[in-house]
Amino acid sequence: MNDFTEEKQSHECPKTAGECICWAAELLAKSAVENARADAEWLLSHALNCKRMDLYIRLNYLPNEEQREQFINFLHRRCRREPLQYILGTAPFCGFDLVVDRRVLIPRPETEELIAAIRSHCEEERSTVESILDLGTGSGAIIIALGKLFPHAALSAGDIDGDALRVAAANAECHSMKSRITFLQSNWFSNVNGLWSLIVSNPPYLSHGEVEQAECEVKDHEPRWALCSAGDGSVDIEIIMDQARKFLHPNGILALEMGSGHREKLNDLAKRLGYSRWKSFTDQWKKPRFFILTR
Repeated sequence: MNDFTEEKQSHECPKTAGECICWAAELLAKSAVENARADAEWLLSHALNCKRMDLYIRLNYLPNEEQREQFINFLHRRCRREPLQYILGTAPFCGFDLVVDRRVLIPRPETEELIAAIRSHCEEERSTVESILDLGTGSGAIIIALGKLFPHAALSAGDIDGDALRVAAANAECHSMKSRITFLQSNWFSNVNGLWSLIVSNPPYLSHGEVEQAECEVKDHEPRWALCSAGDGSVDIEIIMDQARKFLHPNGILALEMGSGHREKLNDLAKRLGYSRWKSFTDQWKKPRFFILTR
């Protein structure tokens, strides 16, 4: 932050787009931002309202005063380690873009792997997915992706936070799914009725200590209530596993994202709760990340 202020005072923002990128990349690197050059390009393209790749044919372009001021504002925010996705207002997920802001978590690539694990499991088990419930929907990433994957399934999505539900509804509308998805404000299953073929959740699964050790973008900007669960981070997962049994069709599927240290505990819990089958899946980093159970 100080580096940015001092640099801004001693050196005026460069004139051409190419110079702006180099200047911003240096400031971002001083603020310990990973991928500083790429982030500088994203911020400038956002200020210029063009595609990032278009910058390479516009390196000599002279941004006007409004564009320069907006670029400096975006750069200021990123130097304070605000997530790039919040500044851009969008995040990619499963091949489509979602609106995101501080009301919701930023969708992770690992959660895309949860969608792939569900698809693989359903194909292997030849499961018929007629209805899907997404708990803790946040931005709506999971329910929208599953709605595209299962175009004939009835869809519902719940979240305890009304602001998050408004973001999810906006994303559903952007992807022509608002009429397909029923949104409900619910503390896990508190306002849920009926039986479901598939219940899915990416619940809070980090301990408070783990969040404190996370990068600044996470611990200082993303909503903690959507990150942290009590104890070792598994409490909300355990609640969902317990309560989901009453809301699953026979042979219904429960799919969860979990912390990398939770597998053995959840294996034991699945056995105690009487699930017929369960299996964990690793993520791209070879860490146990997904847990799929059958009633």
